[in-house]
Amino acid sequence: MVEPKDIMALEPYQMIARMGTEIVRMWSLPPPVQPPDADPSAIVEESRRRYCRPVSEIRRDIARRSRGDRGCFSPLNEVLDREGTQPTDFTYDEL
Repeated sequence: MVEPKDIMALEPYQMIARMGTEIVRMWSLPPPVQPPDADPSAIVEESRRRYCRPVSEIRRDIARRSRGDRGCFSPLNEVLDREGTQPTDFTYDEL
């Protein structure tokens, strides 16, 4: 069993994990060294370019969804019924 003192004694990048029935200590790698020419503002700008959308677009999507318009998405049950498969055909099997 792991005691609080075991957790307090961990060194940097060290962790305790249970693997199967064993409790083991493992080490992770330290974070990568930041290159000297790294520009945080360029990273932020690239993230915004990839992942951000205008607020007006987000609000439009929220309003559309609140009206029940799913756009290209449809519930799984409708797809299953069209293909002749019923949701009850899918069962969960616990091993």
